[in-house]
Amino acid sequence: MREIQARIDVIRAGAVYCELAFTNPPRLDASADAEIYLSMAGTFRWRSDVNWLTDELQPVIRIDGEDHPLGVFQIATMRDVFTPEGAHQISLTCYDRALRLKQTKAEQMLFLPAGTAYTTAIRQLLAGAGIALAVIAETAAVLPTAREWEIGTDYLAIVNDLLAEINYEPVWFDADGAAVAQPYADPDPATISRRYAPGEFSILRPGAEAELDAFAAPNVFIAICSNPDLPAPLVARAVNNNPLSALSVIRRGRRIPTVVHVDNIADQTALDAYAQRLASDSMMRSRTVRISTGVDAAHGRHAVIALSHPDLGGIYRETGWSMTLAPGAEMTHELQRLIIV
Repeated sequence: MREIQARIDVIRAGAVYCELAFTNPPRLDASADAEIYLSMAGTFRWRSDVNWLTDELQPVIRIDGEDHPLGVFQIATMRDVFTPEGAHQISLTCYDRALRLKQTKAEQMLFLPAGTAYTTAIRQLLAGAGIALAVIAETAAVLPTAREWEIGTDYLAIVNDLLAEINYEPVWFDADGAAVAQPYADPDPATISRRYAPGEFSILRPGAEAELDAFAAPNVFIAICSNPDLPAPLVARAVNNNPLSALSVIRRGRRIPTVVHVDNIADQTALDAYAQRLASDSMMRSRTVRISTGVDAAHGRHAVIALSHPDLGGIYRETGWSMTLAPGAEMTHELQRLIIV
């Protein structure tokens, strides 16, 4: 039997300032498809010494004596609640530090000259939003042309524009509040971060499989970047020739092309990778399952999960999770398995 406790730390100037008691157990939600990965909502006891505008909140789950942080959150909305007994409480909705990027906007035309390293530009934008902790996979890619963004464009959109141009995942924030930027990668058994099986982490709910119409699915992909600032258009082609795929040129006996236009891309290599990603994605259909387990430490965006189950076993990519910080609570997971069709 695991011993589980939870608390909410108030973070001020990067250090724990105090503990914030909650009156209703907070709920944490993570969604890989959301613009901001992590959110938290709950009702807490009012403290006059907490700066509700600038202090941050860090939920921590303690499992068998070991602390596991679950993210660093910014307060987005707050509502005063007064009980019939006269107790002062505060209802909060919070998001991870991506909220800083969302709320920071270009106050004048934002200009990046050609030749600027993508990672340098991204770090500068993070710093401009007051984000010092970042884990960014290095790349030698530089902007092939000068770029501009209109006044009022939020930094989260700009960072994700730049990441898309080098075939990276959108930025997200980990359990310690660090910004993470890494290349897109398909689920790989070598990167499994969690294994769930019947027992202590009992699987309580099976999931369902979704069917997708694949009759008109393309198997030839042509990606074009025809930015007028480039000396010549960039073109990349990728073909689904996988004999295991029923949609491939080999299996269908015909080519079904599609053309995708992109406004900006780092270079030919990035465009080639993007076209290949389209081809790989085209031969995949997803089986989505939802399971419940005991509460666990926070998972990274698109964590790779190994599921042991007589009907649903396999390697999955986690697309979301949620938990309530209460004794005996469960953690629910939405998992996606990619299957070649």
